[in-house]
Amino acid sequence: MSRYYEFEGKNIDAAVRNACDILKILKENIKYEIVQPGSSGFFGIVGRKKAKIRVMRIQDEHADTGEASDQKSQTPSADKDMNSPQLTEDDAEIAAGGDDAVPTKKDNISDPLELAQTALRRILDFITDNATITVEKREPIELMVSGPHPGVIIGKHGQTLEAIQYLVEKMVSRKCKKHIRLHIDIEQYLKKRKDNLIKLALRLSEKTKLSGKPVTIGVMNAQERRIVHIALRDKAGVRTQSIGSGIMRKLVIYPKKNNRRAK
Repeated sequence: MSRYYEFEGKNIDAAVRNACDILKILKENIKYEIVQPGSSGFFGIVGRKKAKIRVMRIQDEHADTGEASDQKSQTPSADKDMNSPQLTEDDAEIAAGGDDAVPTKKDNISDPLELAQTALRRILDFITDNATITVEKREPIELMVSGPHPGVIIGKHGQTLEAIQYLVEKMVSRKCKKHIRLHIDIEQYLKKRKDNLIKLALRLSEKTKLSGKPVTIGVMNAQERRIVHIALRDKAGVRTQSIGSGIMRKLVIYPKKNNRRAK
């Protein structure tokens, strides 16, 4: 029975080097087949997979088949046939990820805007079809997404869209080696949400001033709480404060103590 060994590496070449180091054998004395070509993922962050190969020493194969083990007797053409086709790192990434994984110029982009568009495009292609990306602003980066299925991208209470923005921001910042601010919206969802939050905040602030009692706005994410804080920052007679922790953090609108007296 042939004796096979499996080795991994960040790409095929690295896996072969690992095999040679561990087995203490030259590369020309092994035969290998590719089990998993590996992938660099999205900008080296998401979906990264190691390359995996299955290796057998040529001398072991000779022993199993009863063939002569004298390597010198092999012709150049025979040596070529003994080895599986060897993939380079670029070939491995193409095999793993299709056209999007080709390490062409787009993976060597240094412009944050282009990086953001590329990262967002890859994520959207996994989630939905026919989504388009429009650049609204370069600094800070603002991207607008449109497509036939906005709800899939928005998610419950905007959680999916928030996660996409967080992920793209991390990808771009990692590639640029500095923090890059960006904003991603779809079908004006966040703009409409912001306008509605401001209207709600102003209405509840008036209610608080008239009743003299604090009003709590339900669970919101950090960005939404910030919108309310800013909307009421200069509003006379009220103040805002976030309470709670984690995903249960809420915002409370308090009347100022001298509110009624001032009136």
